[in-house]
Amino acid sequence: MSVKILCISSSPRRHGNSETLLDWFIDAVSKHESAECGKVVLSDYDIKPCRGCNACEKTGKCLIKDNTAGIIERVLAADVVVFAAPIYCVGVCAQAKAFIDRIQVLRSRKDVLNLPTFDPDRKGKRMGVFISAAGQTDTEMFSPSVAVMKCFFHHCGIGNKNIEYLLVGGADEKGAVKNMPDAKADAQAFADGVMDKITAMIN
Repeated sequence: MSVKILCISSSPRRHGNSETLLDWFIDAVSKHESAECGKVVLSDYDIKPCRGCNACEKTGKCLIKDNTAGIIERVLAADVVVFAAPIYCVGVCAQAKAFIDRIQVLRSRKDVLNLPTFDPDRKGKRMGVFISAAGQTDTEMFSPSVAVMKCFFHHCGIGNKNIEYLLVGGADEKGAVKNMPDAKADAQAFADGVMDKITAMIN
Protein backbone atom coordinates (compact mmCIF):
# COMPACT_ATOMS: atom_id res chain seq x y z
CA MET A 1 0.00 0.00 0.00
CA SER A 2 1.34 3.42 -0.96
CA VAL A 3 1.83 6.19 1.59
CA LYS A 4 0.94 9.66 0.31
CA ILE A 5 3.15 12.31 1.87
CA LEU A 6 2.65 16.03 1.32
CA CYS A 7 5.56 18.24 2.38
CA ILE A 8 4.96 21.98 2.77
CA SER A 9 7.80 24.48 2.99
CA SER A 10 6.62 27.86 4.25
CA SER A 11 9.83 29.85 4.71
CA PRO A 12 10.21 33.00 2.58
CA ARG A 13 13.95 32.26 2.47
CA ARG A 14 14.42 29.47 -0.06
CA HIS A 15 16.74 26.61 0.93
CA GLY A 16 17.19 27.96 4.44
CA ASN A 17 17.35 25.86 7.59
CA SER A 18 13.76 24.65 7.85
CA GLU A 19 13.62 23.77 4.14
CA THR A 20 16.98 21.99 4.37
CA LEU A 21 15.64 19.86 7.23
CA LEU A 22 12.54 19.18 5.15
CA ASP A 23 14.61 18.15 2.12
CA TRP A 24 16.64 15.74 4.25
CA PHE A 25 13.33 14.30 5.46
CA ILE A 26 12.15 13.95 1.84
CA ASP A 27 15.40 12.26 0.79
CA ALA A 28 14.96 9.67 3.54
CA VAL A 29 11.29 8.85 2.98
CA SER A 30 11.80 8.69 -0.78
CA LYS A 31 14.01 5.64 -0.22
CA HIS A 32 10.95 3.74 1.02
CA GLU A 33 9.23 1.99 -1.89
CA SER A 34 5.76 2.72 -0.52
CA ALA A 35 6.28 6.49 -0.28
CA GLU A 36 4.64 8.90 -2.75
CA CYS A 37 6.10 12.24 -1.76
CA GLY A 38 5.15 15.68 -3.07
CA LYS A 39 6.46 19.10 -2.06
CA VAL A 40 4.71 22.48 -1.98
CA VAL A 41 6.65 25.72 -1.53
CA LEU A 42 4.10 28.27 -0.31
CA SER A 43 6.01 31.25 -1.71
CA ASP A 44 5.37 29.87 -5.20
CA TYR A 45 1.61 30.26 -4.74
CA ASP A 46 -0.90 33.06 -4.30
CA ILE A 47 -2.14 32.70 -0.71
CA LYS A 48 -4.12 35.62 0.66
CA PRO A 49 -4.84 36.10 4.38
CA CYS A 50 -8.18 35.14 5.91
CA ARG A 51 -10.69 38.01 5.94
CA GLY A 52 -12.62 36.76 8.95
CA CYS A 53 -15.86 37.10 6.98
CA ASN A 54 -17.22 33.71 8.18
CA ALA A 55 -18.81 33.04 4.80
CA CYS A 56 -17.38 29.51 5.04
CA GLU A 57 -19.69 28.87 8.01
CA LYS A 58 -22.65 29.12 5.62
CA THR A 59 -21.27 27.56 2.43
CA GLY A 60 -18.38 25.36 3.56
CA LYS A 61 -16.24 27.16 1.01
CA CYS A 62 -13.89 30.13 1.11
CA LEU A 63 -14.83 33.12 -1.03
CA ILE A 64 -11.22 34.17 -1.62
CA LYS A 65 -9.97 33.30 -5.09
CA ASP A 66 -6.37 32.13 -4.89
CA ASN A 67 -4.38 28.88 -4.71
CA THR A 68 -5.26 27.91 -1.14
CA ALA A 69 -8.20 25.59 -1.86
CA GLY A 70 -6.10 23.39 -4.14
CA ILE A 71 -3.39 22.98 -1.51
CA ILE A 72 -5.96 22.19 1.18
CA GLU A 73 -7.38 19.41 -1.00
CA ARG A 74 -3.88 17.95 -1.27
CA VAL A 75 -3.54 18.17 2.52
CA LEU A 76 -6.76 16.20 2.98
CA ALA A 77 -5.68 13.55 0.47
CA ALA A 78 -2.33 12.93 2.19
CA ASP A 79 -1.61 10.19 4.71
CA VAL A 80 1.22 12.29 6.14
CA VAL A 81 1.23 16.10 6.15
CA VAL A 82 4.70 17.54 6.79
CA PHE A 83 4.80 21.27 7.53
CA ALA A 84 8.16 23.05 7.74
CA ALA A 85 8.43 26.59 9.09
CA PRO A 86 11.12 28.74 10.68
CA ILE A 87 10.54 30.56 13.95
CA TYR A 88 10.19 34.33 13.54
CA CYS A 89 9.46 36.44 16.66
CA VAL A 90 8.50 33.35 18.70
CA GLY A 91 6.05 32.09 16.08
CA VAL A 92 5.83 30.54 12.64
CA CYS A 93 6.65 32.84 9.75
CA ALA A 94 3.90 34.98 8.18
CA GLN A 95 3.65 32.79 5.08
CA ALA A 96 2.92 29.75 7.24
CA LYS A 97 0.38 31.56 9.41
CA ALA A 98 -1.49 32.95 6.39
CA PHE A 99 -2.03 29.44 5.07
CA ILE A 100 -2.87 28.01 8.50
CA ASP A 101 -5.53 30.69 9.08
CA ARG A 102 -7.23 29.68 5.83
CA ILE A 103 -7.78 26.19 7.32
CA GLN A 104 -10.70 27.91 9.07
CA VAL A 105 -12.81 26.61 6.19
CA LEU A 106 -12.25 23.05 7.41
CA ARG A 107 -13.33 23.99 10.94
CA SER A 108 -16.50 25.49 9.46
CA ARG A 109 -17.24 22.36 7.46
CA LYS A 110 -16.65 20.00 10.37
CA ASP A 111 -17.78 21.90 13.48
CA VAL A 112 -20.44 24.28 12.12
CA LEU A 113 -21.96 22.50 9.12
CA ASN A 114 -21.26 18.93 10.29
CA LEU A 115 -19.84 18.00 6.90
CA PRO A 116 -17.15 15.33 6.50
CA THR A 117 -13.73 16.67 5.51
CA PHE A 118 -12.20 13.30 4.61
CA ASP A 119 -13.10 9.61 4.37
CA PRO A 120 -14.13 8.48 7.89
CA ASP A 121 -12.38 5.15 7.29
CA ARG A 122 -9.10 7.08 7.45
CA LYS A 123 -9.76 8.44 10.95
CA GLY A 124 -6.74 7.77 13.14
CA LYS A 125 -4.72 6.64 10.13
CA ARG A 126 -3.11 9.94 9.19
CA MET A 127 -0.09 11.76 10.60
CA GLY A 128 1.11 15.32 10.97
CA VAL A 129 4.77 16.32 11.15
CA PHE A 130 6.10 19.73 12.18
CA ILE A 131 9.68 20.57 11.21
CA SER A 132 11.12 23.82 12.46
CA ALA A 133 14.37 25.70 12.99
CA ALA A 134 15.01 28.59 15.34
CA GLY A 135 17.97 30.86 15.90
CA GLN A 136 17.87 30.58 19.67
CA THR A 137 18.68 27.41 21.58
CA ASP A 138 15.92 27.80 24.18
CA THR A 139 13.44 25.02 23.38
CA GLU A 140 10.58 27.13 24.79
CA MET A 141 10.89 29.25 21.65
CA PHE A 142 8.99 26.51 19.83
CA SER A 143 6.05 26.29 22.26
CA PRO A 144 3.76 28.93 20.64
CA SER A 145 4.32 27.42 17.19
CA VAL A 146 3.67 23.90 18.43
CA ALA A 147 0.30 25.10 19.75
CA VAL A 148 -0.51 26.65 16.36
CA MET A 149 0.46 23.47 14.53
CA LYS A 150 -1.67 21.32 16.84
CA CYS A 151 -4.62 23.51 15.89
CA PHE A 152 -3.76 23.23 12.19
CA PHE A 153 -3.49 19.45 12.29
CA HIS A 154 -6.67 19.17 14.38
CA HIS A 155 -8.66 20.96 11.70
CA CYS A 156 -7.06 18.65 9.14
CA GLY A 157 -8.41 15.66 11.07
CA ILE A 158 -5.12 14.65 12.72
CA GLY A 159 -5.06 14.20 16.50
CA ASN A 160 -2.23 15.16 18.85
CA LYS A 161 -1.07 11.56 19.36
CA ASN A 162 -0.35 11.31 15.63
CA ILE A 163 1.84 14.44 15.41
CA GLU A 164 5.63 14.16 15.37
CA TYR A 165 8.10 17.03 15.82
CA LEU A 166 11.60 17.79 14.56
CA LEU A 167 12.65 21.03 16.26
CA VAL A 168 16.20 22.33 15.84
CA GLY A 169 17.46 25.30 17.80
CA GLY A 170 20.66 27.31 17.32
CA ALA A 171 20.15 27.58 13.54
CA ASP A 172 20.05 31.27 12.68
CA GLU A 173 22.23 32.01 9.67
CA LYS A 174 21.24 30.45 6.36
CA GLY A 175 22.80 27.01 6.09
CA ALA A 176 23.52 26.73 9.81
CA VAL A 177 21.95 23.26 10.07
CA LYS A 178 24.44 22.00 7.47
CA ASN A 179 27.22 22.73 9.96
CA MET A 180 25.59 20.75 12.76
CA PRO A 181 27.34 17.36 12.88
CA ASP A 182 24.28 15.20 13.54
CA ALA A 183 21.48 17.28 12.01
CA LYS A 184 21.21 15.44 8.70
CA ALA A 185 21.44 11.98 10.21
CA ASP A 186 18.90 12.92 12.89
CA ALA A 187 16.48 14.26 10.28
CA GLN A 188 16.78 11.13 8.19
CA ALA A 189 16.37 8.83 11.19
CA PHE A 190 13.33 10.88 12.20
CA ALA A 191 11.88 10.38 8.70
CA ASP A 192 12.41 6.63 8.90
CA GLY A 193 10.58 6.61 12.23
CA VAL A 194 7.64 8.48 10.71
CA MET A 195 7.47 5.96 7.87
CA ASP A 196 7.49 3.06 10.33
CA LYS A 197 4.66 4.63 12.31
CA ILE A 198 2.39 5.50 9.37
CA THR A 199 2.96 2.11 7.75
CA ALA A 200 1.82 0.38 10.92
CA MET A 201 -1.21 2.68 11.13
CA ILE A 202 -2.56 2.17 7.63
CA ASN A 203 -1.77 -1.56 7.19
